[in-house]
Parts: sequence; C-alpha cells; structure tokens
Amino acid sequence: MRTATELRPAATALLLSAAAVSALVVAAGWARPAPDGAPPRLGLGLAFAALGAIAALHRPLGGRTLGVGAALAPPLAMVAGAAAAGWAAGAALLAADLAHGGLARRWLETPRVDGGPSAGVTAAARTALATLAAGLLWSGLAPAGSAAATAPDLGLARAAAAAAAAYAVAALLLDAAADRLAGGRWRWPGRRRVAPYALDLGGWALGAGLAAVGRGLGGSLG
Repeated sequence: MRTATELRPAATALLLSAAAVSALVVAAGWARPAPDGAPPRLGLGLAFAALGAIAALHRPLGGRTLGVGAALAPPLAMVAGAAAAGWAAGAALLAADLAHGGLARRWLETPRVDGGPSAGVTAAARTALATLAAGLLWSGLAPAGSAAATAPDLGLARAAAAAAAAYAVAALLLDAAADRLAGGRWRWPGRRRVAPYALDLGGWALGAGLAAVGRGLGGSLG
C-alpha cells in the first residue's frame, strides 16, 4: 500500500493537469472565431504539436522542457490563439517525454530524467500553462493594423521578449510550486533546473521570427 508521501507526485500531476485543462478551456472560450479561410485549429495544433515533440527530443541540457520545440508557440498563438498554443505545447512535451524515455538509453545524448510518468504529466501541464500565459501576452502585445505597418520589427521584438520572459518565469514558478505540492520545500529552482530553459528562450525567439516572416508574407500576398 502506498503512503501519502508516495502518492503526492501523482496528486500534484493531477492537480496541475486539472488547472491546465480548466485554464485552456476558459481561454479557448474567450478566443475570437477563426477568420474565413484560416486553417482548422485542431489540425494546425496537431501539426505544430508533432513538430514541437520532435524538436523537444533534443535535450543537451537535460530537464523536461520543450527546448527548441518552444518555437511552435508564437506562430500558433498568432494564427489560432493562445489556447491552441497551450494545448499543442503540453501535448508536444508529453509526447516527447514518452518517446525520450524509450529512446534515451540507446540513441540520445542525455540519460532519462527521473520522476516517472507523474513527473512527465506535471511537466506537460506546467508547459501548457506557461505557454498559455506567454501566448496571451504575445497576442496582446504584438502590433496589429496600423501599428504593425509603422514599426513591425520593433513591436514584435518587444512582444517576443516579454512573452519569452513570461514563459520562463511562469514555468519556473510552476516548477517550484509542483515541488512544494509534492512534499519538498518552497525554493527557487537552482541552476540545473534553470539551464534547460535557455533552449526554450531560443525557441521562442525562433518562433517569433517565423511568425513575423509569416505575417509579412501574408500581408504582401494579401
């Protein structure tokens, strides 16, 4: 029979998952309907999630993060909304974690991260919530209309920097909260846990650049 201490990681995963699903459902309800001719959100989200999962398999700094796969968030949030980006990011992280567990011992450059399935689910929920928060900020700050026409590069750079910072801070705070809920002490994550987010920040920068290029092409074609 498992003790309460042994059940805490599973309870933490369940609690964060419920919070992530609730937040994503609420955010999706607030989202504006997709414009005519836009790609279906489900298909687009699945495609981005698959690409993000493949990119997230590369974990040279360890940890359970999206890494370069975080590049999926800015363009998807811009096209389909922050909720779609959150769903895709969480699914990508979970898929990558499951795949990484089976492949790490043979082909990948880093060992399997400890923690079991509960840790993977917790990481996926954390990633979804952090991506949702950053996606909402990105969607709100990215210039549109006349502002996009007058200073698109500067406006997008500011929005990308703010959203990437929000993503990293939210993820680290959720990490600390998950540790506390699982029975640990409340403490700011150390360098070993912070370091993997360097790749995530690079992924956000890459994704913001792709979103800017895509919007520029869309505007020129339109």
